[in-house]
Amino acid sequence: MILTYNIDVVHSIRASRVLHRNLLAKVIRAPTNFFDITPLGRVVNRFAKELDLVDQLLPIQILSYIAIMVNMLGIFASLAFGSVYMLIAVVLVIVGYIFFQTYYRKTYIEIQRLEALSRAPIFSQLGETLRGAATIRAYRMQEVFKNVNIYSIDRNSEHRYAQKFVLAWFGLRLDMIGNGLVLILFILIVTLRVAAPESLGTFAALALANTSGLTGLLLSVER
Repeated sequence: MILTYNIDVVHSIRASRVLHRNLLAKVIRAPTNFFDITPLGRVVNRFAKELDLVDQLLPIQILSYIAIMVNMLGIFASLAFGSVYMLIAVVLVIVGYIFFQTYYRKTYIEIQRLEALSRAPIFSQLGETLRGAATIRAYRMQEVFKNVNIYSIDRNSEHRYAQKFVLAWFGLRLDMIGNGLVLILFILIVTLRVAAPESLGTFAALALANTSGLTGLLLSVER
């Protein structure tokens, strides 16, 4: 695990360097009208927020994703050992997950884009305020700039809360799928006699115990 983490960190640092080098080259060679129509905060946000995600979160997210995939394969294997018919319930879960994930991903990506756009004016307005602090005090425009800053933060907070609401919506649907899976497994365990009587209880308990954490793993993949 430590070796995998070190390799992951090395590749993430290399990717961050390549992204930063290419981004800086594009910005330096950009035409003048690019800076006329693009807020400065949006440019700073690309160098700060997005590259910070690559540096800090990408190695952890990759390791977490691998661990989640291994756990899910273990759950599916335990269900298959209990009864081959239990894989029918797994197929239903995958179909339901893909169905809800299609709506979730489209909405979440769009809200994430709006959140990034609403975050850029905060950095831009803050930089302009700091550079022109003397002029703002001279014309007594402190309240105006403070209200503009509060408005920008409120707009950004709206999109951030929308992200949490969408994630909660998706989590509720996954809970419904997980509860339905437990119900289907319980019915299969009670009605089908495909395993030996002495091992049926063991496999049934193992399948139900592992299934209870399946929805949490599926939700962790999307975070």
